[in-house]
Amino acid sequence: MSIKFVDQFHRKIYEILSGNKNIRSQVQSIYLSVNQDGKYPSILIDITKVNSLGRNEDFIYEIEFEICIFARERNKGALLSIANEISGCLTPENCGFQQYLVAGLKVKSIEFEKAEGMVLDKLTMNYQSLIKKISAYEFS
Repeated sequence: MSIKFVDQFHRKIYEILSGNKNIRSQVQSIYLSVNQDGKYPSILIDITKVNSLGRNEDFIYEIEFEICIFARERNKGALLSIANEISGCLTPENCGFQQYLVAGLKVKSIEFEKAEGMVLDKLTMNYQSLIKKISAYEFS
């Protein structure tokens, strides 16, 4: 299983979120990896699990990822507003990339927590996606 597509999918999500004017107006930064000196509110996109579901020449993958939104304490309204924008712009139709089709994309769960030792609230959106590589035959 070639895993280069995982990075391409990760960057596609970043591109969609950073290109959304409503999201950009509500957050200071969007990260692909943990940043110690983050500005708030901010978003972190993290791939958590990749499963190969295909057999033989079928290239079908399940990718689980999380989008974490951080904001200053007592700002859950801002977290929910940002989460609403994210769920509205991340759709299977606009998440496809190169030779890959996003056949399914859903929010599996949403979790709230207070970052320990910090004055931050965190909302985590746990996503599950189903991605299929499009063959040259299907692509044309």
